[in-house]
Amino acid sequence: KSYDALGCYMGTCLYSSIAFAQDSTFAAKYESKTLYLYGNNNYVLNGEKLSAKQLAEELKKYQMPSELYLLSERKNGAGGLLFLGTIGCYIAAFSQMEKNKELAWAFGIAGFTANIVAIPFFNKGQKHLQKAVWLYNKEALY
Repeated sequence: KSYDALGCYMGTCLYSSIAFAQDSTFAAKYESKTLYLYGNNNYVLNGEKLSAKQLAEELKKYQMPSELYLLSERKNGAGGLLFLGTIGCYIAAFSQMEKNKELAWAFGIAGFTANIVAIPFFNKGQKHLQKAVWLYNKEALY
């Protein structure tokens, strides 16, 4: 009977040490291979903050994250163009205030509309980027 208890104890110790070794290996891989968000829009890999170019290079290592990253860039680019249009409309509106109030109002409304339309593009771009990072982490770990 004492041999059974000793065998059970030894088996438990062996299993625990193997499980711990696997967990620590996974933890080390997780720490060195995964991207994570730091602050508003900064990403970190292996303890180092990545530039936008470095992030793009990392995401392009795998097919799906690469595709989502490119989609994110297109959405953010469209949002950026609309935002520039917003600024242009507001500048035109302010320049026309004294000369033609109706035209100034038209530019102001166009600028406001362009701004409202730009917001979903930026939001979708961010969502695609976050999903690209999630898929990158999944690919990197497995």
